[in-house]
Amino acid sequence: MTSNTYDHLRDEVYVRILGLLKRPEEETRRFAVKGTARQVLDDNTLKRFFRSLDLPELTAESHSHTSETDLIARLDDRSLSDFLAIILFMSCTIKAARTFTVELLINNSWSPSKFKLPVGREQLKELFREDIVTVDKFLAHQACFCPITIVKGHEVKIEASDRERLPYLEEKLKAEGSFGKVYEVKIAEGHFLDPLSGTTNMHPAIIARKDYLRADGPGSDDQILKQIVAAGRKCDNIVDFFGSVAIGLITYSLFMPLAICDLKDFMMETYPDRPSGISKKAEVIFSAHGLAGGLDFLHTRMMSGMDRLVCYHMDLKPSNILIYHETNSSETSYIWKISDFGMSRVKVRAENAGVESEKNFNSWILSRHKPQEPSSLGTRNRRGEGTYLAPETIAATPIIKAEADVWSLGCVISVLFAYLEEGSLGVDRYAEKRADPHSAHGFDRFFLRIWGWGFTFKAHPEVKGWHDRLIHQARHRNRKEGDAMEFILRYLENGVFREQSKRCTAQQLREKLFQTYQKYADAREDSDQPPDSEDPARARRDSRKALRWWRPSHNLIDHEPHKRVKTWSLDYEELKGCAFSHDGTLMALWTKKTLSLYTSHSLRGNDPRGNDPRVTTLVSTFQLDNTNDETNRVDWTSISLTERYLIGLNSGVKHQCYRFALLNGPAADANLDRHKKFTLPLSEVFQLAISPESQTMACVVGDLNGDQTPCSLFLAPVASPNQSYWLDKLSWPAKDVTRLFFTTDEDLYLVVRPHVSARSLEYKVHIVHINVSTKRLDTLIIDQKGFDSSSNIGLFTTFAPFRNKPDTFAIITREKQLHIRSLAEEKSSIQTEIKGYRVLRLLVGWDDTKIFAIGTPEAEHGMVLLEITVPQGRGKHISIKELERLPGLSYNAKFMEVLSHQREFKYVLILAPGEHISTSYTKWLLQTRKLQLHLEEEDSLLQSHSMYLGF
Repeated sequence: MTSNTYDHLRDEVYVRILGLLKRPEEETRRFAVKGTARQVLDDNTLKRFFRSLDLPELTAESHSHTSETDLIARLDDRSLSDFLAIILFMSCTIKAARTFTVELLINNSWSPSKFKLPVGREQLKELFREDIVTVDKFLAHQACFCPITIVKGHEVKIEASDRERLPYLEEKLKAEGSFGKVYEVKIAEGHFLDPLSGTTNMHPAIIARKDYLRADGPGSDDQILKQIVAAGRKCDNIVDFFGSVAIGLITYSLFMPLAICDLKDFMMETYPDRPSGISKKAEVIFSAHGLAGGLDFLHTRMMSGMDRLVCYHMDLKPSNILIYHETNSSETSYIWKISDFGMSRVKVRAENAGVESEKNFNSWILSRHKPQEPSSLGTRNRRGEGTYLAPETIAATPIIKAEADVWSLGCVISVLFAYLEEGSLGVDRYAEKRADPHSAHGFDRFFLRIWGWGFTFKAHPEVKGWHDRLIHQARHRNRKEGDAMEFILRYLENGVFREQSKRCTAQQLREKLFQTYQKYADAREDSDQPPDSEDPARARRDSRKALRWWRPSHNLIDHEPHKRVKTWSLDYEELKGCAFSHDGTLMALWTKKTLSLYTSHSLRGNDPRGNDPRVTTLVSTFQLDNTNDETNRVDWTSISLTERYLIGLNSGVKHQCYRFALLNGPAADANLDRHKKFTLPLSEVFQLAISPESQTMACVVGDLNGDQTPCSLFLAPVASPNQSYWLDKLSWPAKDVTRLFFTTDEDLYLVVRPHVSARSLEYKVHIVHINVSTKRLDTLIIDQKGFDSSSNIGLFTTFAPFRNKPDTFAIITREKQLHIRSLAEEKSSIQTEIKGYRVLRLLVGWDDTKIFAIGTPEAEHGMVLLEITVPQGRGKHISIKELERLPGLSYNAKFMEVLSHQREFKYVLILAPGEHISTSYTKWLLQTRKLQLHLEEEDSLLQSHSMYLGF
């Protein structure tokens, strides 16, 4: 029976509240989200509380003639639930609890607003009649129950951080500059308010926060920031601001959407290889065109009420250009936004009064004096003489106008074209040329100062020299692309990198960038062609269509390397995915409605007429029935297959499972003629796999309640998937499970990699092994311990299990380190560095003695197939052999791979984006025990980029 004594009830409430606190282990940061107090203090608990206060001479009802129900109603009307929760949570005496009940609930002479949290010391002393112990306890605990709510578009003020809590579930430092620090913060549910809709976030919201230090206390002029914030919302290329929080007189926090990355990280870390193909380059140029429009907005189109603002950014550089997903686009595209106004100056022009005044944004924020971040070249740029700043900014008496921003944008565009042509290596080499100590005195800038009387400068001669080089390279590859590049780079030289009075405007540069984009779009028709293309027209057509499958001809011999690989083309529209059988003999392609089956015999080397050696044979297809009822329309969502069965799941009101029997004869006899249909008790399926011997199917099942809800694992026999199934909760959201596959009929693996944006690095990856019979889960956690945390490459790269030891697998971290790990012997670990290459994928060989890897040589863009020996013990060296170059496959391409283990043939099957593919993939030769050479095939599939959807 529940005790109604006050002490017992107080302890019970303490435990319940403690269990609901956010960040409970951090004494100075833990907090209770809105509604926590009322959730714990339900009507039954409140009635028990009022009864626990009863004394013969004083009871709640005898004193006030008020029922318990009336007291509960008054608690809600006067918003005192949190106040009472503090009294109970801080273990106040029963005397203090009676005082609260009598004075704030029963007595009508007290104003509830007088005791609105957070409460001051004087009010508490008046309430508790100089009970200093209770007053001090209350003041020490009330912040935990006073988390602020961030209001979109408004400023929230906090007198002191020890009186109110910030509603952050997590905080991660993302960047640090001279005038502030940027954090990625997760705001608790219910604490991010949109006043226009009157709604709060139902789930934790992840946004960015930049913290500034005020320089002049209460007299500082932060109104200029608010004007920039208000005006910036009218332009898509100016970063949107969610609101702000002012903490006391010192700290000021500004909230904004969390970007994928900034332009610097985009070029140097996220996508270090140059974009593959003219279409991708055109997209980048179009984004730069939007950026120029944002700069023009700052210069000419900002309004604050009736006043016109002219904002000079004064610090435009790649790290201050944020990249976001384009929310209004049906396709995956990006939009670039100008951010970080820490160096900005603003002119306020009152149109009616004809008055103009100028203010500096940084006049009210304090520089943190962050040490200058060294570039990769070790140059000595000081603040005010940065790479992207205009020459006039370092003059003794600088004349700051809009043209300074145009110079900076021109520098950004010049570097951008170095990236488009040569990737991150080109950006580094370009900087090295500009900072040559013999001509630039070690300063990386786009101009050289001419020493003498007064301040004069000239454009850095290396800029034009580098432009000439880029134009020559592009024109050698594609004449139209070279002409387009020359058009914009010459405009930078003649219209931007010159004296201030003769410099173009942001709008004029924007127009030139749009014309450049149009020229690149026109150049797509002359896209890169393979040097040995026999039919250019057909090659262009094939690059826009679906799949390519590489396989060497059967009469290949070792002294004919130029004939080792040939290419096949498969045409598909709206292709959604592909699945391989475990031994690589079967492949299924699927669109919304159609399944297509191919086998290893689909490519014969010559068609019956002997005309085209690149003929493919489609073995079988299956079409879902169409329906005119939109509510019952179904599409394929997941496919998996073995040598015996293909299982397909479709969407709809009920999740249906199609099981196709592919027969047990030769692979060429497999077909989709026989199937059975089952209804499964599933919601949203994110992953699907079948065991190698076709005994068991597994699914990762998401919860429709939200992305953060833990997913479930579904296991069922292939013979009867709607019977005897097993469904159990996992610890992670479905979107974080990146791989699900069987190694044997008893061993199932899933890889859990927390979902991250392009800017963030995740340091904990879970590799989970499930025993199908016992349902036991064993987890190996890959974290940053023992690795170089200074690397900007994400920790986890890839992993592959061994074939003959299913509890052992090879792991690649940071694209360089090879680890051999075992679940059975966690302490037994082999670690070695792969020198000279960056590895993206692994395939453990047939006898576990070799590993085949797909990666790229350091300082190169091309992909290669490698053979790596498995180290036999700790400290043992490995040998790396480059088997073949993989032309057409880029570092940034997403691809699938499988290693065949047929007795007759061994090959690698690869599926990857196929736009702008030049030639072919690879084969390799293996020796038998008699050292006779046997033909080893490789079949490769390539899908066009436009059709790549969610592998």
